[in-house]
Amino acid sequence: PGPRPRRAARHAERAREDEALAKHHPRVAGKTKYGIDRTFRVILDLMTVKYMLDYFSHPMKLFGGVGLVCLLLGMACATATLGMKLLAGFDMTGNPLLLMSVVSALGGIQFLSLGLMGEVNARIYFGSQKKQHYALRELINFAEDAERPATLPIAG
Repeated sequence: PGPRPRRAARHAERAREDEALAKHHPRVAGKTKYGIDRTFRVILDLMTVKYMLDYFSHPMKLFGGVGLVCLLLGMACATATLGMKLLAGFDMTGNPLLLMSVVSALGGIQFLSLGLMGEVNARIYFGSQKKQHYALRELINFAEDAERPATLPIAG
């Protein structure tokens, strides 16, 4: 990742930083290599940092939420389709609402499954690495002889 995603990650970890002034010389030859494709890569990097900071240890919070929304949308579309058939007598051949209900429900099941597999993988990762999915800044009234959890170093 480039400087912006790194800066976002440091900010989320509450790291302190300062900027130093630099002298930049004007371009004398050639042209910039900063194109529109680099903008998309920066956006993808920022999305990756957001996921790693907020959902890495609990992926079901992200994928489960999306899955539930898809399932609810599928159920609403299926209910509307059933109502159209039973109450109004519409022909369901080629009805896009029927297709949308099936695709949405299947997508919801896939998102829920992805979240569940992510939870299992996170538990395996943290268990095998003997890492906690949290960090403590300081311990207060903690027994000296007990096993100490991971603590964050004080920044700055």
